[in-house]
Amino acid sequence: MKFSPTSFQKWAILLVSIAVALAVLFTGFYARNVVLKSNPCQMTYSKRDKTEIPLCGKNCEYKLWKVSNSLNKKLNPQPVLYIPGHLGSAAQARSLASHMHNEDEYFQYFALDFNEGYSALHGSDILAQAYVANQALHVIKNLYKSKRNLAIGLEANSTRKIMLVGHSVGGMVARATPLLSNHPACS
Repeated sequence: MKFSPTSFQKWAILLVSIAVALAVLFTGFYARNVVLKSNPCQMTYSKRDKTEIPLCGKNCEYKLWKVSNSLNKKLNPQPVLYIPGHLGSAAQARSLASHMHNEDEYFQYFALDFNEGYSALHGSDILAQAYVANQALHVIKNLYKSKRNLAIGLEANSTRKIMLVGHSVGGMVARATPLLSNHPACS
């Protein structure tokens, strides 16, 4: 014996289906207009300037960038070096710098650019990038020692500590920096 819905049952199924569809649609509109708009997390928008700082000569494949607020050209008191991870970009430091620069002008961000290179494939790549990171630490320390920067309000401090922030494999690069012979003292 086959089940054959009556005309009333067909209309009841149709009306229940429409009611469920409208309830889902209403819930979607409510979630979009009320819940998502009240979310305190916002997109990071920034107007950061990147200035290239000479790192290791004209033919160097890696670069060091100073990331700063477009309104403030001076060096801020606390240097932070961002080291990108495997296939990472120095542009990723912009988001980190944006949040900090919007709050205060204490941190000065620098970012290494490894040309979005491979770093997770072999340990020698990590060591090579750690060697370059140590060169960047020397350059940053020298920036903070220069007389020109003293004139804009920074005191001379030869033992200034530099914070390292590494993303993914960049963290392994940062951890390898003190193991190499070119690591600057007190960094």
